[in-house]
Amino acid sequence: MKSLLAIIVLSLTGLGSGGSIFVTGTVYDQKGQTLSGIEVLEKGSKNSVLTDVNGFYSIEINDQKSILIYSGKGYKKQIRKVGVNKVIDVTLLDAPIEIVEEDVESLQEIVISRARPSKKSDRSSSYFKASGAVQRNITLDYGQDWNTEEYSTIHENGFKKVLDKPLSTFSIDVDAASYSNVRRFINNGQMPPKDAVRIEEMINYFGYNYDQPKGYDPFSINTEVSSAPWNDEHMLVQVGLQGKKLAMENLPPSNIVFLLDVSGSMSAPNKLP
Repeated sequence: MKSLLAIIVLSLTGLGSGGSIFVTGTVYDQKGQTLSGIEVLEKGSKNSVLTDVNGFYSIEINDQKSILIYSGKGYKKQIRKVGVNKVIDVTLLDAPIEIVEEDVESLQEIVISRARPSKKSDRSSSYFKASGAVQRNITLDYGQDWNTEEYSTIHENGFKKVLDKPLSTFSIDVDAASYSNVRRFINNGQMPPKDAVRIEEMINYFGYNYDQPKGYDPFSINTEVSSAPWNDEHMLVQVGLQGKKLAMENLPPSNIVFLLDVSGSMSAPNKLP
């Protein structure tokens, strides 16, 4: 009888130690959003899995004494003891950002190099560090610079003799994008690229109380002359055109066109919501 009991006890002990355990759970960020691609590793082994698109994971471990390590790019590691828990949900905290720059000489050069990236990649050991919170809605890819923001080169008009070229042209379309773009760079603490600064668009951003055209004239011409602040020998002439304002109540119905952008290019916090 004693021998039979001993065999039963040994059999139960063997089953308990040799059976595998499945642990499942979901990984979240600080805002409660699920995180995909987070590694869940059993400490002291190569046994690991990645969370799926919904932040869910399922890992098979050896016993209840196992320790799970949760890690992902841009987040602090979290360590959890399994114990009797079969479901372990984890919240990962943002990790401080470490920014590495090559040949850093001044903040201005850093900004310009970021705004207009060079085609050549020159890695060096010069670096600086800055602490901050990672923006979760910005995907960071350190393998390639996906910032393709660039501007056409502005060529100076130069002086022209009116005797040789007396013809002047005016553009009546109003574009004020440069003002908002320059303001975006300044608000981000960056130096705007020189080709992004367009004086005429910055002037057009503001409204002016120009006189309405009279009679059958389609627009009025308003001029202002002053000395150039950088050279007293130069004169600046500002020519403002004011089109005829129509009574809105007399206009026919207008059509509104909506454009749906699904590319995600405007998802950054400093762009359109």
